[in-house]
Amino acid sequence: MWQIDVKDWPLPDSTIARIYSCLDDHSRFGTVVRAYSEETTENAIDAFDRACKRWGEPREVLSDRG
Repeated sequence: MWQIDVKDWPLPDSTIARIYSCLDDHSRFGTVVRAYSEETTENAIDAFDRACKRWGEPREVLSDRG
């Protein structure tokens, strides 16, 4: 099972980066970490797709934002 989450990260110029990450729940291995300027469904899908292309698809995904 992977967990996907997004966190806000303030930058020195006062803008906010949105950091998307996928984490393997068992090993705690980060399958992807990507920064975007906006929190969107498209960015979440992009980050998840990148992880799947590199590591294969997980059996389950847990997300606290739907």
